[in-house]
Formats: sequence, C-alpha cells, structure tokens
Amino acid sequence: MLNKREKGLLYGLGAAVGFWWFFGRDQTFGGKRYVPGSEKAKELFRYAAVTAGLPVEWGDSEDLHYILKNESGGWVGRPNYKFNLLFGKDFNSGSRVSEWHKAWEIIRLDENLAQAKARHPNFTSRASGLGQLQPEHIKNYYPDKFQGVGDPVNEAVGMLRYIAKRYGSPAVARSVYGKGGKGDKKVFFTHASPPGPLPWCKHNEARSKCEKGFKEGY
Repeated sequence: MLNKREKGLLYGLGAAVGFWWFFGRDQTFGGKRYVPGSEKAKELFRYAAVTAGLPVEWGDSEDLHYILKNESGGWVGRPNYKFNLLFGKDFNSGSRVSEWHKAWEIIRLDENLAQAKARHPNFTSRASGLGQLQPEHIKNYYPDKFQGVGDPVNEAVGMLRYIAKRYGSPAVARSVYGKGGKGDKKVFFTHASPPGPLPWCKHNEARSKCEKGFKEGY
C-alpha cells in the first residue's frame, strides 16, 4: 500500500501527464478559457500546484474553482473590468479577447499606483488573469513575472501562490471572499499555515487573526 508521500508523487505525475495531454499541443493561450470546475481547469491547477510545490489536491478544490469563477470565469489573461474605462464598454468580455493585449501592455509597464493614476485618472485597478492579480503580485508570484501574463500555467501558479501566501489555503480564501469593510463589517481570518511574519496582516486585539482589510475579491 502506498504511503501519503508516494500517493502525492503519483498524483503529481498524473497531473503532469494530464496537463500535457490536454494542453501540450496547444500554444495559443491568451483569451483561452478553462471553465471553472471542468476537468480541463482541474488538470491545469493540479499541474500548477505541483509546479508551485503546493498540495496537488488544491487543483480539485471547490473553493478554488468558486474563486476562479467569480474572478475571471476561467479566462486566461482577462483584464479587470476597470480597463473598460480605457478601452470602452465590455472590453474585458470574451467577445473582445483579440484586444486584451492592449491591457497587457499597460500591466507590463510595471508602474506603481501613483504613476498609473497620473497616466490614466480614475483608473484604480490593473488586475488581470485567472486570479485577477495586481501587477505587484504578478511580479512576486508568476514564474515568468510580466511575461507570464496571458499564459495559463503562469497565471494558475501565481493564483495558487498568492492564496498560499495570504490565506494558507483555498478554503480560508473563500471563507472571506467578498467580505470586509469598516466597523462591524470588518472580517478576520486565521491563516491556514503561517509562513512566518505577515507584514501586510492587520491583527485584531488578540493578535490571533488577520484582518482582510478590503471587501472586493480575496
């Protein structure tokens, strides 16, 4: 009988083989969709989990696919809806995928928020991709950094790494998804596996939990 480690290695190998079978011959990714909860999406995230050194089971997580559905609908390279302010109504919809490269060019400028606002007033978000990560998180969590925008593996790995760093698991991330605010709307969570000091984490009085600090998303 296989032990837990052996089962994990076997599962990871299966994820890698499955990923090659589904995706290995298809190199056109920008604007491609991996429907949340589908076998194709699960294969992608299993492979991404193995690549990121995270539990391969995360690829099948209902919590992960719930977040994926609400963030990007599974569209690779999808620009945040805020880009509609620059490029017109429904720019981030699937009907305009051929134009999404315009948003990627802005993201790759690697500007800080002040620079971005100076260039485009009222433009408050440059998030994109499967996990709708902001440029600073793309730089930190995508294997190929900004060159990974529009690539499914980079975006899936980045999304999982972000979740692991900020929340510790997809379950914790979903538990606070879309929640937060000021006063009695504040939301706190317990990190599933603290990786050490969390400089972004605002603690409650007991210093036993982190405050999410914002409402939208995760």
